[in-house]
Amino acid sequence: MQPIEALELFNQKAERLSQLGFVRAFGARRPRFHLLPGKSGVQITAEGVAAREELEAFALTLRFFLQSSDGISLRQIPALYAKLAVPDELAAEVDEVRRDLNRYLDGASPFVEDDPSRQLTRRELLNMVLYGDLAHANEAQRKRWKRWTSTGFDTLIESEFADMVAGVVQPIFWVRQVNLKALVFVRGATGTGRVAPVD
Repeated sequence: MQPIEALELFNQKAERLSQLGFVRAFGARRPRFHLLPGKSGVQITAEGVAAREELEAFALTLRFFLQSSDGISLRQIPALYAKLAVPDELAAEVDEVRRDLNRYLDGASPFVEDDPSRQLTRRELLNMVLYGDLAHANEAQRKRWKRWTSTGFDTLIESEFADMVAGVVQPIFWVRQVNLKALVFVRGATGTGRVAPVD
């Protein structure tokens, strides 16, 4: 795929992400949790959480921005900009967004695993939910997911995942805006409105 096509695909997928019901409902949902005594301990039930189908549709679209296999991950955008000779200030914007996102993902989630002094990072939580349940079946992440869900915390984890994802989606939308500026620049630089193939 040519760099210009990759940026266009990134933008198309970002637009698709913005149209998903799960994303449109950010801020509107107010989940409520109930702890109920059960035969095997406390059971957690919830109201107002995302439907499973919404989570799965979201996860399948989100993975385009996180995995390098499709050529449009957030990690790959700087290399695409370099191939297209995008102005340094636009590349710097993308670098800043990526740094902020990485800081956010490396921050602590509210969950503690094994050692009570060690909280799961948001990145670990994201990977566990995406690759252990929603989008793939990575063996290590699947085991981790099963360990957590066997304790009855799956509803709380999915709710935290839904809250946390706003911090992941916003940078994607920001990069989309920077891509639009980059595309205007590149198309203007060729004088044709289209970019010549770049090998």
